[in-house]
Amino acid sequence: MPSQHQMVMFKHYLCAALLLMQFGLHLIAASETSCPTFAGLPGMPGHNGNPGRDGRDGGPGPKGEKGDPGTGAQGPPGKMGPVGAIGLKGVKGNPGPPGAAVAVDISLIKNLQSDIRSLTSRLTLIEKNIDAGNRLITNLKSEVQHITDRLSGIEKASRFWIFKSVGDKYYVADGLVANFDDGSRFCTNAKGKIVLPTNEDENKVLSSVHAALGSTYIWIGTTDKVKEGTFVDLNNRPLTFTKWKKNEPNDYKGAEDCAVHHTNGEWNDVPCDAKWKVVCELQNK
Repeated sequence: MPSQHQMVMFKHYLCAALLLMQFGLHLIAASETSCPTFAGLPGMPGHNGNPGRDGRDGGPGPKGEKGDPGTGAQGPPGKMGPVGAIGLKGVKGNPGPPGAAVAVDISLIKNLQSDIRSLTSRLTLIEKNIDAGNRLITNLKSEVQHITDRLSGIEKASRFWIFKSVGDKYYVADGLVANFDDGSRFCTNAKGKIVLPTNEDENKVLSSVHAALGSTYIWIGTTDKVKEGTFVDLNNRPLTFTKWKKNEPNDYKGAEDCAVHHTNGEWNDVPCDAKWKVVCELQNK
């Protein structure tokens, strides 16, 4: 197979042969119209001439046929044109018929308002019932507590072989004889205190306890230990009721700081270390 170089050289030789043949034909044609002459050797090629005019200088050619639609991407949008003139105001149209939706909305609103009033009334009634129920519960709790306290008082009083009910108190005793301080501790341990009448009725009931105890004197819960001549209760409060015997209290020999209740219902001041019957006072509520 010829090499690439050989092929190139062959093309050059072929082109030269064709040029020679064309030149020969030219000479033959020239000899037919002129006198016979010997053709001279071809001269050297001349210089390139000036370039011709641009084809665009010529007139437009005929319109070509419409080409097929292109397949490229869509170009960018053009610039927005100027704003047009404002058009004339249109003629006002005739009003339309009333819509049914308005009537439905008003009816719905009225129904909802009625429902709200009804629910509000029911809620108010329920709240009143709740308040009444809460008051009833509070009252019942208070009554239960009152009964519980009374039961507790009765249970405490029932431990003594003598007890008498007076108002909201119980006067109780089991025959103990002791000085004032020991008697006070005894009543405190029994969840009470040494008896102290606060009115005539209580004072008379305490007089009836003497018969059961066979006693002459019963300790009562008042002293003037804090201030001589001023008897107060065991909480250092002024007395609201007294039943002193005539010329008592007299602090005989300067040693009478406690008080007792006599069988006749009168009070007398006596020494605190004396020993008399002890009666306790318990609450029954």
